[in-house]
Amino acid sequence: MSEQQTGPKSSLAQWWAPLVEVSLDGQFVLKPCNDDLTDFEIIYANEPGSRMIGLAPEALIGSLLSEVMPPYGTGFRDALLQSFRTGEMVYRLTEEISPTVDSRRAEYRVQRFDDLLALSVIDRTAEFDAESESRAMRKLLSAGIEASLTAVALLRPVFDSDSTSAVDLFFVEANDAAAALVGQPRSKVVGSTLYSLLDRNTGGLLSLVEKSRTSSRMLSVDYDARQSPILADWLQIQLIPVGDMVMMYAEDVSVQRREQVSLHTIVEYATELIAYSDKNGFLQYVNPFTVSSLGYTADVIQGKSIADFTLPADRDAVISDYVHLMKGTLDVARRRIRLVDSRGQLRTMFGSTRMLRSASGTVDGFVTVAADLTERLASEEAREQLAAELSMAEQHERERLAGELHDGPVQELAALSMQLGAAVARYPDVQLQRAEDIVIQVLSDLRTLMFELSPPELDGAGLGQAISIRGARLFEGTDVQLTVDAVLTRSPSPATAVIVFRLAQEAMVNARKHAKAQHVTVRLTEDTEYHIILLEIIDDGQGAESMQYQRHVPGHFGIAMMIDRARQLGGACSIEGVIGGGTRVRVELPRNSLSNSGQ
Repeated sequence: MSEQQTGPKSSLAQWWAPLVEVSLDGQFVLKPCNDDLTDFEIIYANEPGSRMIGLAPEALIGSLLSEVMPPYGTGFRDALLQSFRTGEMVYRLTEEISPTVDSRRAEYRVQRFDDLLALSVIDRTAEFDAESESRAMRKLLSAGIEASLTAVALLRPVFDSDSTSAVDLFFVEANDAAAALVGQPRSKVVGSTLYSLLDRNTGGLLSLVEKSRTSSRMLSVDYDARQSPILADWLQIQLIPVGDMVMMYAEDVSVQRREQVSLHTIVEYATELIAYSDKNGFLQYVNPFTVSSLGYTADVIQGKSIADFTLPADRDAVISDYVHLMKGTLDVARRRIRLVDSRGQLRTMFGSTRMLRSASGTVDGFVTVAADLTERLASEEAREQLAAELSMAEQHERERLAGELHDGPVQELAALSMQLGAAVARYPDVQLQRAEDIVIQVLSDLRTLMFELSPPELDGAGLGQAISIRGARLFEGTDVQLTVDAVLTRSPSPATAVIVFRLAQEAMVNARKHAKAQHVTVRLTEDTEYHIILLEIIDDGQGAESMQYQRHVPGHFGIAMMIDRARQLGGACSIEGVIGGGTRVRVELPRNSLSNSGQ
């Protein structure tokens, strides 16, 4: 026997021989007999390998592989040829290598070193026997894998002889959906390893499977497959330990993740406060707008609650909203709150908070979306202040005109009326009588104009009572039934009171003159949720098309002009028909146009 036949004499021997001497697996070194690679000569075998074949190491060395392991199958031969020609390490799991090998199930690995092949044979008979006891279960698993529309694969870890950690994953079973993810036919996937299918680029999948196997617990993870050959960007993977193997379920969630990315982009660039709190109400995420609006860094905000940044006067209400959401008495909590920014300035927000629940019904957290009203309210307040000043200046001018009419023309006409009356009594004459009647009528018109310029009903009476008094006068002598329902917790400012009074008056005048109504109802209320006061005048007359927009009649603003006035105060006025006939005039004004005093 030559020196080459006593053991491996290449670079392989420098490190491999000392290791295999203590290995419990069968280890062989093979040398090709010819260029066609039709057979291999055994130039080294360790004790476990010799026991597998049943020959002493001295008898094995120098023997042909075909002689001591006849007949080795085509799959085994192909693995040897593949490794020798490509230099790759080849794994295989087989029921039987050769009738002479004392192993009913073995795993073997082949690796080329220079002009030699290192063959490792691992006896899997014990595992095979354990699997045999659960054949029925395996059949059920295979049937389930086959029938599933989700990508499913059964993976077995592959170990090095000197390591307890898996170095690769072997596909024991896989369905068509799993094969489609790696772009290979199912026949090629089953029996292959993860590294060979993914070109060793597993993106951490091996470590996830090992974590599930060694901990004997199920894992659910979102797997980023963008850097791997997998034909999906994102997978939602569930790993379930099954004995010494792991069942993997994989679902392509690329579309959902792209939608999430789009949604994240929208949230990041939104010009509204958007925040996510955990189930205890502590902030876990705030978008950039929230950071810039409040002036705190995200690190300062996260871990605190919205109540921590809320004005103390509003905190109880905010906490109460969370309690109602938790109890289920509220689906969405809407509220205007005042937050304190990093400079100590108040930021007025109007937002809504909704509770998030998992599929099992447990509370996951809360999402809050709020608009920053600070600048808008400041602008509206300035506009309303200007409108109020203009309205009061106009009212003062009207009062001045009413006073001048009273002290001038009204007094003079009253004196002229008295003189004409005396003349008629002394010198009865048709022309004198007619002149007296004209003076009396003009005097009456001037006094009516004085009342219109400066409504006496508003002096010392609440707005609701003033509307009721004016309405009673307007409908005096008619069959119209008037109902006035006024409920305000606070009185409007003088400017607002005048506008509301005149708008109610114009609507009642039109109902009397043009609508031919039998019933007129005036409602004056507050909407505390939206912080506005509401005025409604409803009649059962001919409908909205009968309303006349009086713009130029002395003493009347006209409804169209009143609509403009409502807008100046930041409100709105609308006129619409009522089902069944009639007209509804509705005006909304901001509540901050109310004064602090009670009505």
